[in-house]
Amino acid sequence: MEVFRGKLYMGYQSGELRVWDGEGDVRGELVYTAPAPIISMESDGVSLYFGTGGDAAGFGEAREGLASVYRYDGEKVELISEEDQFGSGVQVLYRMEGWKDLHPTAHRT
Repeated sequence: MEVFRGKLYMGYQSGELRVWDGEGDVRGELVYTAPAPIISMESDGVSLYFGTGGDAAGFGEAREGLASVYRYDGEKVELISEEDQFGSGVQVLYRMEGWKDLHPTAHRT
């Protein structure tokens, strides 16, 4: 789960990316369906990033999966890694200083 642009985004084992604005069904509205479980998320305020694949050993039953990273800009989802580039799964995404500089449309000062 991750808050992005004031809404809660949730990734599911089914590969669904859903958004909830605090009203209605807490399962949220379907945004996108990835080809593998969504197991990590991070936002830089401009985009929401999510990783897919299998669970880390000892943290779930799905050991295998397409390990990829995607970016969502509030309108469209795009694959920003190679498909299945990261072994069994992208269990964690970290935001670090300079992260916004990696975004193609980030404003530079």
